[in-house]
Amino acid sequence: MNLRQESKVAQVRSSTKACEKMWDKLLNFLELKNADDRLHQTIELKYVEATLKRLEYLSYAAIVAFVNYGIVSHQFIRVFRPEITLWDNLWPRLAFNALPLIFLGKLTKLTRVPPSMRLYLWCAGFCGVFDAAAAVYVWPIALSGRPEIMLYVGAANATVFGIFALTTAPSPRMAPKLFLIQVFALWVPLLSVAYFAGNTLIFNTVANDTVSLALVTLLMGIFLSKPLRKVIAVEMKNQSEASKFLGPVISRAVFEGREEGLLRQKRRGFFLSIDIRGSTEACKVDMEAWIRLRTAYFHEVSIIVKSNGGYIHKTVGDHHLISFAIMDDLEDLSEISGLEHEINQAEERRLHYWSHKAMAAAEQVAVTFHRLSDKEFPGYNMRIGLGLDKGLVERGVQGTGLTQELDVTGNAVNCATRLEEYTKVIQSKAAPSSSLLVMSPFASDYLDSFSGLKKVSAIEHPVRNFPGIKWVLLKEFARKSEVSTLDKKAA
Repeated sequence: MNLRQESKVAQVRSSTKACEKMWDKLLNFLELKNADDRLHQTIELKYVEATLKRLEYLSYAAIVAFVNYGIVSHQFIRVFRPEITLWDNLWPRLAFNALPLIFLGKLTKLTRVPPSMRLYLWCAGFCGVFDAAAAVYVWPIALSGRPEIMLYVGAANATVFGIFALTTAPSPRMAPKLFLIQVFALWVPLLSVAYFAGNTLIFNTVANDTVSLALVTLLMGIFLSKPLRKVIAVEMKNQSEASKFLGPVISRAVFEGREEGLLRQKRRGFFLSIDIRGSTEACKVDMEAWIRLRTAYFHEVSIIVKSNGGYIHKTVGDHHLISFAIMDDLEDLSEISGLEHEINQAEERRLHYWSHKAMAAAEQVAVTFHRLSDKEFPGYNMRIGLGLDKGLVERGVQGTGLTQELDVTGNAVNCATRLEEYTKVIQSKAAPSSSLLVMSPFASDYLDSFSGLKKVSAIEHPVRNFPGIKWVLLKEFARKSEVSTLDKKAA
């Protein structure tokens, strides 16, 4: 390869890199790069919901605008059709504009339809309302040999196009679909009438005004969507930070206005109580190591609970009280007759799902604690005790005056704690260094397999405050270097 060829190759490579950089910048601006990112999808969904809220207000404002235009347009329509009365010009606005716009306003709140579908249906419907308004008198007059009437409504059309684009303010991902809706539902009918009206000058004027204004306002809407979505992203970040302290239910009530979640309601679910054994002695051995262990352990528990959909209600010392299937949102369908069987089946499936989540969280916490404690206190063999129960509890705001909190009350809460304490009673049935999970009979209702579990009688040594529990299920979490006592006995 000679010098000239090498120079050409270098130029081509340089041009290719420049094109790649420009392409990346374009994708970043349009936010199509990493479009599958979960956070981006959440922001996009919330932005669509915010857009639907704006469109709801626009629907009702447009009713007033179309009815008012039915009054003010009567004057120039009579220039072309003197026989038309004010009522003749007004009633079509009420029938073909006002009523459909009321329906479109309701459509924005129809939660059974996905938000993006509601948005596209609204846009198509609004274009249809515009076409209906023009098809009553303006378009028939233009096609009957009086195309100059198109110039009378040019300013009104421009206002509609501008408000439409700026209110929707589509994101780069939404813009192509909304643009196609606008082209086929607005531009094609309008420009077809202007073309077949037979006046080339008027057609060129209408086409130029329509296309240029629509494109400019569409681009303005896209640019406007960027700061609006940034506001949503900041709100999501603030809610996420607040949720760490307030919990998801209270944060949703504060940031999203979903205060119904604070009302007192009965919920059935699982409670997991966890406590560290030997923490007092660990503090005496090495306080700094204990603080590192506790900090890392609390961090890992938070991650595990969140990944399994649980909720940490309390942390006292090194004790955790965690719930599953209690703090999630449910639609109340109990008042709808004829759905009792379907509701019961859905509840059974729900509890089956959360039973597996609670068991998975318990095992992950035990394994994680062994790993962390062996690192900070090698050879000390610290362990944890876990208690799991299922039952009906009441969730709601507790307290009066200035001291209120969202809490749960019920036997399942107390029973889980007593079962966790019961691990001390039956620790002799397992290796001294193993962590133990004790389950009530109620918590085992939805287990698919009892492998690795041992049934232990609680008659001789009853569970404190719960003498009605005659037996419990015991699961031993042995360290990696050891074999559980239950597995030895099985062998």
